[in-house]
Amino acid sequence: MTRFNVARTSLIAVLGGLTVMACAATQASGPPLTGDWGGRGLNLTLTADGGTLAYDCAAGSIKGAVHPNSNGEFTATGTHEVFAPGPQDADAKPLTVAANYVGSVSGSTMILQVQPAGAERMTSYTLTQGRRAKLIRCM
Repeated sequence: MTRFNVARTSLIAVLGGLTVMACAATQASGPPLTGDWGGRGLNLTLTADGGTLAYDCAAGSIKGAVHPNSNGEFTATGTHEVFAPGPQDADAKPLTVAANYVGSVSGSTMILQVQPAGAERMTSYTLTQGRRAKLIRCM
């Protein structure tokens, strides 16, 4: 075996080990998050089956249970629906897109970042467990 092959084999082994470690660090641990979480402009309700989000002028859903890893971090996918101000046609189909949710929990505080498909950046919310925020619906 040449030096190049030994170096390449060693590099592949190291990268494979790092990948396994990274995956283990992000895997879920413990029971799913549940209950009401609220903050400025957003109410989040989580169940063992997923979640619903109610914003001032939008709505969303999370597919499946949210299981934070040992560091309190989680990712989830779901949908995001933007509302328009004023009266709406009852038969109008809502604009619903896929969304990614990235969050972390520490005690009774959750930082949740939301990125609907097509959005250039994530929007961040600070939520408190057991709190329901008063939403000001779009006008």
